[in-house]
Amino acid sequence: MKMFGEEINNSYIRVALLTPPSKPMQPVSKTGSNSPSVV
Repeated sequence: MKMFGEEINNSYIRVALLTPPSKPMQPVSKTGSNSPSVV
């Protein structure tokens, strides 16, 4: 079970690293150019 849990954690970490946080969830036009992008 310990190894299985570690594998799940690693997979989540890999997905988090692969997905760039700089990309805003909402469209830029909706949030506005002045408002900072969601991190």
